Amino acid sequence: MYLMDIGREITIFILLLYLIYETKEIYLQLLFFIILLLHIYKLINSFNAYYKITKKHKFLFLFMFIILLYSLKLLIYNKNINIFIIVFILFRIIISKLVNYKEIEPLYNNNLNIIYSILLLLLYINYDSYKYKNIFIMSIINHMLLYYNI
Repeated sequence: MYLMDIGREITIFILLLYLIYETKEIYLQLLFFIILLLHIYKLINSFNAYYKITKKHKFLFLFMFIILLYSLKLLIYNKNINIFIIVFILFRIIISKLVNYKEIEPLYNNNLNIIYSILLLLLYINYDSYKYKNIFIMSIINHMLLYYNI
């Protein structure tokens, strides 16, 4: 499993809840709900490790959390998705440089990140009129970074 900080997970929860609420397509709502449950499980299952990492870099993570939340606010209220995507990916890279991913054994085979990326690409193509479809691109980039341990 790949460690993040607690603030990033909270931001992901808020984003997924927002997408569930805003999305009219039932299949996408179900997908976002399943992803939300997986993130909740991941946080509960590894809370002590998350807490340890977050506490170790608490001021940096608090700063990043505030900026990430602000960029999420821009997405929700101003529909400016690009700023959120850039901040989300940039902070993902910063976190990966702070945290040793080998600290916790992966919950799944790293090759699944390639499969997830392909599935996300198919979602991006199939839901071309979905107003938040760039979230799929953000997730593809995130899973490819995970695959390459960046």
